[in-house]
Amino acid sequence: MTDSCRIFNTEYRHQFKKKPQALRHSFIHSDCFADRIEEDWQIDPRLASIPTKFDEAAERLVHKQILDNTRTIYQVSYKDPWSIHKEEELKKKGEETEKSKTSKEINFQSELFAYIRKLYYDPHDEKVLAPPSTSKRIFGYSRPKYLHGGLSMYQDTHGRTGGLIMLHNVEFFSDVKERELMKKKRLKMDEKETDFCKEIL
Repeated sequence: MTDSCRIFNTEYRHQFKKKPQALRHSFIHSDCFADRIEEDWQIDPRLASIPTKFDEAAERLVHKQILDNTRTIYQVSYKDPWSIHKEEELKKKGEETEKSKTSKEINFQSELFAYIRKLYYDPHDEKVLAPPSTSKRIFGYSRPKYLHGGLSMYQDTHGRTGGLIMLHNVEFFSDVKERELMKKKRLKMDEKETDFCKEIL
């Protein structure tokens, strides 16, 4: 009976008989590039998330950041947020200072352009948080040349573009003014030459 079954075997039994398979263990690929953190200009998020004891400078920086977030642009850009703390320090030390109230006219345009250059285009040497490994795998390597930690997405895109347009306009108008001044100087020189020629004649 067994021999006949072996002789008259079906195609399914002959081709697709059950075979024992060894279990395969899951393997998680470790990406050295994505997991690497450059300590020169990057901060490890795992270490940064661990709460540590703040020193006095760090507490002042955090307090200043909170003040800047709760203040308007005018207060952040044109007022000293540490004036209250400076007054307290002077009182503690016992130094009496006379405050001279002088009204100074602030050139709004020059202050604004200086703020734009400082915010977007000045090189920054502070460390930034390292990007997640998943984003490094997807987007590849991108060194944050103009990355600032306190900028929102709107500030980094629309604000940077608007600041660039304003700076280009300022450069254009300054070139136009210089050309006009040069023309006026040339006209004055020509007038002096003509007056000198008239006196000689």
